[in-house]
Amino acid sequence: SSVARWCLEKDPEIICVESYSFGSHNASRAAYEFGGYLRMALMNICPVVLEIPPARAKSFATKDGSAGKEKVRQRVQCEFGTTFESYDLADACALAWLGAVTTGMLGFTFDLQCEIADACADMVDREKKAWEAANQKAKVAA
Repeated sequence: SSVARWCLEKDPEIICVESYSFGSHNASRAAYEFGGYLRMALMNICPVVLEIPPARAKSFATKDGSAGKEKVRQRVQCEFGTTFESYDLADACALAWLGAVTTGMLGFTFDLQCEIADACADMVDREKKAWEAANQKAKVAA
């Protein structure tokens, strides 16, 4: 996918993706299948792909886990001084922002962001350990 190709060019330390919103009325089997394909492609690029629940991404961007799409877009646009044509692009930017704060590339703006990024950093540590253990097992088996 074009997302995977873009990530491959950037060589990220972690990738944050929004987890599925199973309660959404717009969900479809095809979307879930594509999401699985995308996650597999991303895991070939980066050992740590974090699933971020939509409410956590909203809380990170706006301090409000039930914030609507427009509020998230406005907050991200304000933070980065740019505009987004779609809510999906703003959501993706919020996830990238979370990843950047989690890895220390950017600082946090308010305390809740720090708490969320710290929780994500713990997830990153667990994922890296699991990745290293799996690689070690593969080497021993080979």
